[in-house]
Order: sequence, then structure tokens, then C-alpha cells
Amino acid sequence: MHMLFSRAQALAAVMALCVPALAAAQAPAPPAAAAAAPGQPAVGAIGPGGRPILTTAPCSHQPLEAPAATPPAATPFVWYLDLCFDKQGNSPTIETETYLYYIKLKDMISRPSQGVWVPYNDEIEQILRDDFKRLWGTNFLDDLQADVRDVRFSNGVIGKVVVYNMALGAPYFTAVLKSFEAKYGIPVESLDLRASELSERIRTEQAAGRFLGDAEMVTTTMIEEQLKNGDFVQKLPPIPNAAHLRPPFKANEYSVPAFMQPMGILINTRLVKEQDIPTSWNDLNDPKWKGKILSDDMRPLGSGNTMFAILEKTMGTDFNQKLAEQKPVFSRDMRNDARRVARGEYAIYIPQIFAFTSDLKGLPVKVVIPKEGAPFAEMDLAVLKNAPHPNAARLFIDHFLSVESQLLYANAWMLPVNAAAAERANPDAQQFVNAKIIGPAKLAERSSMMDLAKKLYP
Repeated sequence: MHMLFSRAQALAAVMALCVPALAAAQAPAPPAAAAAAPGQPAVGAIGPGGRPILTTAPCSHQPLEAPAATPPAATPFVWYLDLCFDKQGNSPTIETETYLYYIKLKDMISRPSQGVWVPYNDEIEQILRDDFKRLWGTNFLDDLQADVRDVRFSNGVIGKVVVYNMALGAPYFTAVLKSFEAKYGIPVESLDLRASELSERIRTEQAAGRFLGDAEMVTTTMIEEQLKNGDFVQKLPPIPNAAHLRPPFKANEYSVPAFMQPMGILINTRLVKEQDIPTSWNDLNDPKWKGKILSDDMRPLGSGNTMFAILEKTMGTDFNQKLAEQKPVFSRDMRNDARRVARGEYAIYIPQIFAFTSDLKGLPVKVVIPKEGAPFAEMDLAVLKNAPHPNAARLFIDHFLSVESQLLYANAWMLPVNAAAAERANPDAQQFVNAKIIGPAKLAERSSMMDLAKKLYP
């Protein structure tokens, strides 16, 4: 989730939060020489392999020992690959394996113990450039850099340490921030946090009397939980653009809808014949799909459980029982899971967030909106208790509800709450921004729905 702070003390700060799979953070280039991490042996010490440590990896701080064999003279070689996510504490929201899937250079690392030395040449540089294009083409990232560091060995040979420096993010959220900065001159920064981490951070900070954030953008149920467990948010000031919310969305005294995140069914168009496309949620329970459905895990909090809870109420109590008999395979990496369907590993993926489908243009997939409607999660904006810069918070919330900001989300296939933005959305976005929606999930039913999911999927 995003936390936003002012970059200049003289200017007000805004803190806003967004969906974890859409998180963005600016990751600066790592330092030229990385110090050993706490608990790690220092450069020059003897490492775990019994050889001197020459340097440490720039981001992972992995001690890099001298190779088991002396590298061939006069030829630079590929020695190590490091991935950087500095602003996420080197703990990316999306699993590292997802990025490695797109990085072919990982298979071109020298293996000194086996006598395999991969020369760093024009071919390797081309692979690096191709990796860069593949990573950037995923739309997972808000920024990307590729850096090559030299380490000189005792015989004068250069070992190359390749660093992929990545900043996760949703371009539409970043665009809203930039337009806010341009309009009001209030610079903001983004810090990536998961929902549970964000909730706990706000609780502990406020309990200690430290009121650092101004506004939050989280699910409706999270705000309900905050109001139930304490006074973590305060009543909203007047928000002019709230007058332009389209039905059925309404502001209340504590929060205002920001956008909806509807979910449908993703199919592989090569594996699902036209006549077999599921047009109803009930079609997922056709025996032909047994063992062929990939799903976000329905047991913990997340999109999978949101879908589970809403369909339990909409489709009847036997729907989820029958779906469990289909033996869906659970995962927790939504964007990569969609690409697994695109690669043909599975025929169907649920629930497919509409916005994530725009990442898959050109691939053999299609998102289906069942006739009953699309389950959704509602994201709301609220002002935090004792916000140090309430005027900045009000400006940010109003800016987010403007036609221009909402249109950025609409064209990314999110469901905007501003009526004019829905009308102006690009043609390819119209079916998504005007989709029939069902839900939302209720906070009061969360515990029972999670228990039921765990019972059906032990």
C-alpha cells in the first residue's frame, strides 16, 4: 500500500494507501560499494565457503566470496545477479520468482566450481537489454534500471555484478500523484505497505501519540474496522467533488468512495472454446473444468475471499461447495497467475481483477464478466485522526475524485466513481467501467466466511 509524505518540510504532506498488487515506490540506485549487513562477515573475512569475501551484493548484501577457481585471464565474466527493491525493504510485493521468470540473464551466470565461465560480451549485453524490455513490458514496475558493477580479481580479471533496480507501482496512481504535485505544488513520496502492516502502523503510531499521516485510501471494510476498534479516522471535511459521485456510490461522514476493483473470470482463449466460455459463475462448476481452474487463495483475507463471500450470498450456499469439488489450485500471486493462464498452464483463473487484464494485451486471454455481475472491493478515502495537514488531505481527496484523476483509473479498467470519467473512458474500457457489480463483502461476515472457506478447502 502507498504511504505518501511531503519531501519538503515547508509543504504539507499527504498519506494515501492503495491495493498491495498496485503498490509503487521509488527505488534509488544502490550505493557503489555495499556494506556488509548486520550479522554478515565483512569484506576480507573468510566466508562460509572458506574463501575470502571480495565484496557484498549491492542490495541483498550477500557476501561474495572469491571464486572456487581462478577466472581465465583477460576476459571479463558474468559473476552475480542482484535484484533491488530498496524502498520495499528488499521485500517486493510480488514474489521475486515472478521477476526472475522474465530475466534470462539468470541462466547465464558463471559457475566457477564447475569450471563454467560466461564471458561478459556483446551477446550478454543484448540479453540484458532484452531482459529490461521484458520486465518493463509487464507493467508491474513504475521505474527500472539495469546497472553493471565491476569487481577486479587478483589476476586483473573483471567480474561483472549485474543489478536490476526495480520500483513497483501502478502507473495510474503515480500519474495522480504527479498531477497533484503539479497543481498544488505539494510534493509527495510513496511508501509501500501491505494492508495489515498499514493498519498496525497507524494503530501503533496513534497509540504512541505520533500522528504522521493525513489521509488513507483503503478498503471500506478496513475503515469500518478502524471505526469499530477506535477513532483512527476523523470526520470528513467538505469534499466538493463528492457531489459528482455516480449512483450507487455515496460518501458518509467518515469516508468517500475512491474507486472500485471489480473481478471477473479470466480464460485462455486457446483452451476454452467459444461455446464453452463461462457466462455465469455457475458455469465454473461444469465437470469439464475440474482441475483446470487456478484461483487466488480463498481462505485468507484478499481478493479470493472477497469473491468467495460475495458469491456465497449471491449464488447460494451450494455454489462454493460445488466449486470446491472442482479442486481449484490456490496461489497468492495474482498478476503472475494471470500470466500462467496466458501460458496455458490453466484454462481459467479467478478472480481476475479487470485492471490487471490490461497488462495482458496481445496474449491469448479474455476477461469475462458473468451475467450475475462482478464481485468488487471498494476503496475509500478517509482523513486520519489528528492529521497534521488536514487541508492537504482534503485537497488530495478532492483531487483524486476529479474527472481527470478518475479517468486515469477508468482507462486502466478500474471502475471510477465519477460519472463523467465513466462516460469519457476509452472504448476498450467501457465494458469494464460500466460493468454490473455485486457485493460488497461485509465486515460482520468476514470471520464466518473465512471459516467456511477453510472448511471447504482444508
